[in-house]
Amino acid sequence: ERFDGMLLNVAQQAGSIDGILDCFFGFLHRKTDFFTGAQDEKVCEDMVLKYYKKHWKAGVKKRSEIGEKNRIADEERRVKAEEKKHKDEEEYRKRQEELASRPKVEEVTDEEAAAIKAKKEKKEEAKDGEDEGEKSDEDSKESPPDGNGGTTDKYTWTQTLGALEVFVPVRPGVKAK
Repeated sequence: ERFDGMLLNVAQQAGSIDGILDCFFGFLHRKTDFFTGAQDEKVCEDMVLKYYKKHWKAGVKKRSEIGEKNRIADEERRVKAEEKKHKDEEEYRKRQEELASRPKVEEVTDEEAAAIKAKKEKKEEAKDGEDEGEKSDEDSKESPPDGNGGTTDKYTWTQTLGALEVFVPVRPGVKAK
């Protein structure tokens, strides 16, 4: 690590691993007796292979550690995604059951029907300039959501001074973008 700065500079100028090795062995040839002082080619070769194998083993160990970390991280992500999917499916199923359990049609007597029609006619007269498609809170059979908000057939929303929340029921398996 002491020579990393210099070696990095050499690596940048050499441009490739082949260039670095050629430069290094050229240096050994020109400035040392590595090649000229050795009596046997095998001695030099063994010395080079000794350090190559040392660093190869360290590289293999590091590669396997990184691979194991990645495998564990992938498994954790898969488990979390699966748990989230099950949770979302359960939440969706509960919402659908809740929606299905709400009464959609309410049976009324003839007198109650007449009273409701009379109320509706009074409201229409009072709202002379407003759209006919708007519904008032009194017409809704469902209680409004907590806080300031509303409910439509496709979503429910609430708002406060600091936040706006919109709840949209989606079927299980739908992926967010």
